[in-house]
Amino acid sequence: MLFHPRSAPSAFGHWDTMQAIEEHFCLMNTHVACKVFGPQADEALLAIQAELYRLEGLLSRYQRKSDISKINKASGRKAVKVDQATFAVLKRAQQFSSLSDGLFSLLVGPLVDLWDYKKAKQKPDEAAIQKVLSLLDCTDLVLCDKDQSAFLPYKGQSIDLGAIGKGYAA
Repeated sequence: MLFHPRSAPSAFGHWDTMQAIEEHFCLMNTHVACKVFGPQADEALLAIQAELYRLEGLLSRYQRKSDISKINKASGRKAVKVDQATFAVLKRAQQFSSLSDGLFSLLVGPLVDLWDYKKAKQKPDEAAIQKVLSLLDCTDLVLCDKDQSAFLPYKGQSIDLGAIGKGYAA
């Protein structure tokens, strides 16, 4: 992420003379670099980090208390009320799935689990892959605008917002 005051020079002074504050950290299993300019760069950087960690806490399938983990755990059983940001990302992900005729799937979790890229030394067998493919249909995800909830109707379905979650956070 980079905010550059060229777009608003009168608000921040001349950009060439400004001191940049840069921070590197790991978020959503990705290296993140934030570079902020301006007289309140310290405060801005803290606010950026806080928001990014908040979003990770909502959108990560690897954090037990995240909205996504709660939805995944409740698959096949019940709807889960989610934060406004989570709901917005899920709606957008459904749109991308529809626009790509299902090539983009936010329900790729079962396939990610099957591959287990951190431990696996080889590709899963074809029978195992075929078994989980029926769980990847994004049209299965039920989003209720009225109570801002999400429901996965089949046990074993799970959401993985990897790419779109990172894009939303950026």
